[in-house]
Amino acid sequence: MNKKLLIFIMLLISTCAFSQVKPPTNKSVHGIVGWVEMYFMPIYPKSGVFAYLTSHDTITTITLADTWYFINGTFGNIPIEKFSFNSDPSIVYDGDKVEYFEIDWHSTMSSNKNTNTVHCGIKKNGIIVDSSIMGTFLKNQGQQYTLSGTTVIELKKNDTIQLVFKSDKTVSNVTFYHYTTTIRPFF
Repeated sequence: MNKKLLIFIMLLISTCAFSQVKPPTNKSVHGIVGWVEMYFMPIYPKSGVFAYLTSHDTITTITLADTWYFINGTFGNIPIEKFSFNSDPSIVYDGDKVEYFEIDWHSTMSSNKNTNTVHCGIKKNGIIVDSSIMGTFLKNQGQQYTLSGTTVIELKKNDTIQLVFKSDKTVSNVTFYHYTTTIRPFF
């Protein structure tokens, strides 16, 4: 491989503020002798969170149809940078910079009722984000269905994110087997 190309590639993939790359010999490499110093600043500081349901088979009893409920259960949150959790339950943005974040979520669920339509979504500061809502028709009682969604929202310090769902059937149980979400800078 061309040694200048190799050095250029190393420069592009480096995430260090300062690093030194030593050529294979002390001989001239296309006019470069000795140590090559490379300066590269990270594109953006790290921020984001991966949250996942650690308590599988969590059941929520729906007492009011078309009402948003929190996803019950215990969530793990590793890795996490510039975010925290509170007891609402919600994810809190702790960063100082106002920025856009992409939120992806994925779930596996079932219902104890036939022909139940369930919608999942994201609340920001207690208000549902319309672009986050995705729904699925749970045709058969006890059968597992999957649902995913993505939205982009702007967050500022202390804004909260909540993972929510609703059902069109009253007095039904919705069971979540898996639920994951990723929050990362959009651009």
